[in-house]
Amino acid sequence: MLNFRRFFIIHFDTNKISDVKMEKFAFDHIQRLIANNDAHEYDGMIADTVTAYEGYFGAITDEDVSLALQKSYTHNVDEIIDNFKQTVRDKEIVVSFRFGRDSAEYIEFFPRGLSEYNQADKTSVENLMIRMVTVATKYVSVVKQPFVDLFTQFAAEYHAARELQGQQKGIVTAEKTVSETTRDQVEIQLNRNLLILAEKFLGNPNRGLDFFDQSIIRKASGGSGETNGDDNNGVISIFIITTDQTIFKIVELGISGPAGKIIIILWGDGTQEEVTCDNTTQFFNHEYTTHGTFDITLSGEFEETEEIHSNNSNLIAATIKGMKYLSSIIMQNNNYDQPTVDEILIEADESGVENGEMSLVGNPSPSAAGLAAKANLEAKGWL
Repeated sequence: MLNFRRFFIIHFDTNKISDVKMEKFAFDHIQRLIANNDAHEYDGMIADTVTAYEGYFGAITDEDVSLALQKSYTHNVDEIIDNFKQTVRDKEIVVSFRFGRDSAEYIEFFPRGLSEYNQADKTSVENLMIRMVTVATKYVSVVKQPFVDLFTQFAAEYHAARELQGQQKGIVTAEKTVSETTRDQVEIQLNRNLLILAEKFLGNPNRGLDFFDQSIIRKASGGSGETNGDDNNGVISIFIITTDQTIFKIVELGISGPAGKIIIILWGDGTQEEVTCDNTTQFFNHEYTTHGTFDITLSGEFEETEEIHSNNSNLIAATIKGMKYLSSIIMQNNNYDQPTVDEILIEADESGVENGEMSLVGNPSPSAAGLAAKANLEAKGWL
């Protein structure tokens, strides 16, 4: 499916690109423009990009009494809180899988359920972060060290951000700046450069991409650090499933991508679903009404299919083909045989993806080969 909408989107306008990554990416891009400017054809582009770059990143580092800096710290605190809440929601499923929602251990993590975390604000969130670290440390043999490290990092970053915010409030003057808008200028200028270079090197994408290092701003999930640009342009097979004679329940996909991008989920049974990405992970469920083998694919331009869930679904076989795009595979209580369990573990291991989560509870135990892959995954931070 050809989607013209993507040509009019500001691709850099996403909260998935932090200021640190944006600065590094923009500076690298400027250096690449300079290195390819022997004929001075990029003089204007370089000047405009440097102006946008210095207008934003210079303001943040040099104006230590500006209101923009205080707002930046406040935004950082709020962003950490939002990311913590989302991570708790994501990891709650790990705790419930490991201990069960009625267990004493689960209640230690969530004595008042998820709502306590969802409703957290600046007056309560730090205590909740400390609780997650304390309880996770207590059960580290079950939830594993990366789980503990993740919430330890949240607690440390939040404490540091709150201290900076407090310090800045004490020195802010009434001075007004335009720094609040200058990141937009960086994003627009980078996107303008992208379109100008795309026109210049139309039909030669490899040459055009010499001016950009996408690995700097791409979310690190796969072992290679980035995906092939051709892979997520067209139809990508993610998951092949086979059901028994019983009508099974639901397959759920969690899909993430920059705001405005359109992708199509092709469920393999003649039905499809259009997704408009919005910078968050969106979940889509599908229930099949016949038995058979179905190839679930994605069509369009996407960044990652983060999660696959299919529990109690009467699957007898499953092949995960889009492994490099996945970070969560939850397929419990199906009717897999041992070779299928081995295949899922081995594919995940060989993909190079790190710090994911997987649960195949309720299926046959893996063979020696599957157990070896499982050990490798745990060493890579998988839960």
